[in-house]
Amino acid sequence: MHLNQGEFCTYACPNVVASGQCGCSFGCGLVDQVVRLNPGATHSAGWSGTTNRGFTLDESCTAVEECRLCSARVPAPERLYNVVVRVSDAVAECETCDCEPGKDSCVLTGVQAGVVSSVMASLDHPTQMTVEVVVP
Repeated sequence: MHLNQGEFCTYACPNVVASGQCGCSFGCGLVDQVVRLNPGATHSAGWSGTTNRGFTLDESCTAVEECRLCSARVPAPERLYNVVVRVSDAVAECETCDCEPGKDSCVLTGVQAGVVSSVMASLDHPTQMTVEVVVP
């Protein structure tokens, strides 16, 4: 995809280069996160109704090819989406794999381990705003 500045990117062209977005590969900065649920706990999460779209800034923005890669949040297409929750019985590669005392659910930096399975539900975007996924 080749776009001129500003059509989808939320930053003005000079700001993209100055902000450190320059040379950042699509999807960078993502960290492995898991939600730990103790028995009987619940967790709520939201979705902005947007998705990442990668594109190349115009040469008039910057002549340095590596600095023309950009990504921006754009509205997700209206359609039926599958919400897939990957479930595992263990967490690994985390500094602490337990929630704070008194909390039954928390977000941890780590990866799923042990036995992994999936639970799925459907979400009709944009008419449906919530979906409940029950983890056995």
